[in-house]
Amino acid sequence: MDQDHRAREALVAEALGDISELLDRVEGLAPTLSSTCEAVTQASKQLEAQVAALESRMKRLADHAQDVAVKHIAQRTRELMHAAAEAEHQSMAALARALFLSELNPSLKSLLRAANDCARYQSSPRINWWACALSAVASAILVGVLAIQTLSP
Repeated sequence: MDQDHRAREALVAEALGDISELLDRVEGLAPTLSSTCEAVTQASKQLEAQVAALESRMKRLADHAQDVAVKHIAQRTRELMHAAAEAEHQSMAALARALFLSELNPSLKSLLRAANDCARYQSSPRINWWACALSAVASAILVGVLAIQTLSP
């Protein structure tokens, strides 16, 4: 038993030596762990500062993008409104021309026909110049009134 007891003591002594060696190593790591902890803390603080700066830059970028989008939408809306107004103007002008031709053309032809008839029969005693002139003036007044009514909004 003595031998078993000695073997145990040797094992315990060897284990104590190993534990002592491990403790020495752990104590040697303490400064390294401390400096590593400080480096991680410093990196964390730097990262927080960079994130804060990035947040403000992203906010400015988003605000700028919003301003550009609003200006683009406003410009495009103005262009569409001008195009619609121009199309409406052209449509109304075309309608006015069509109405003018459909309503006034027959009156103008009648006026020309009456003037031509008066000129053709100028030597005839049956044609009264006053009647021709009165007919021409009446036709001209009629054409003017129709033109004003057609072109007025």
